[in-house]
Amino acid sequence: MALEITDTGAHVQLSLVDKVRVPELSELRTAAMTVVAANKDVELDLRRSEHLHVGALQILMSLENAIVSAGHRFRVAGTSPEAAAALSLSGLSTWMEHA
Repeated sequence: MALEITDTGAHVQLSLVDKVRVPELSELRTAAMTVVAANKDVELDLRRSEHLHVGALQILMSLENAIVSAGHRFRVAGTSPEAAAALSLSGLSTWMEHA
């Protein structure tokens, strides 16, 4: 898995690339905390994500909660077919409404 964090000035974009499995969860958690600390809107890019472990989905749900609780917006910029299926199966299909 590769994580890319880009601060555009207006928001922070978190891109997940490849497969997010158990060994990568610690890295994803650290990245999520970095994104929260930026205190900005967050755009999650899942266009190049091939697999999302349930633990990754839990971290992303916590990220969304922290961002929204801080008064910022959280949105998904795009999804791969695999990421879309994982979000749908997890009851997070609303994340894809503006993707």
